Amino acid sequence: MKPTEAAMRRKRQGLLRKLGSLAGLLQGSYVERFSVCARKGCLCHQGKRHGPRSYLVVYRQKRQRQCYVRQAERPAVRRGLRLHEQARRFIEQLTDVNLRLLRLGRRARQAEALRRRGGHHG
Repeated sequence: MKPTEAAMRRKRQGLLRKLGSLAGLLQGSYVERFSVCARKGCLCHQGKRHGPRSYLVVYRQKRQRQCYVRQAERPAVRRGLRLHEQARRFIEQLTDVNLRLLRLGRRARQAEALRRRGGHHG
């Protein structure tokens, strides 16, 4: 059974409501890494590296930027990245719904044109 235009519009409204709660969204990648410092006598030069340190990696103006993430901020950053992934899926679904609505509208206009020309009695 094909979805009706009204059903597709209701689905679209539901997706738009879900998109409304994206205030903490972050687009990027979360990475943790260990590092070596500049102090010559530090143990990090013998294998006991510092870390892990957390970073949010984002791309701006065609360049990679790494933003340090404090330990207390890690849960919010992870939540923000999950929100981005969720929004991406919603946008794909919204695109599918809007494409379906375009097709339904096109079919309805074609059927109406046929009826006006008297080419379809139904």
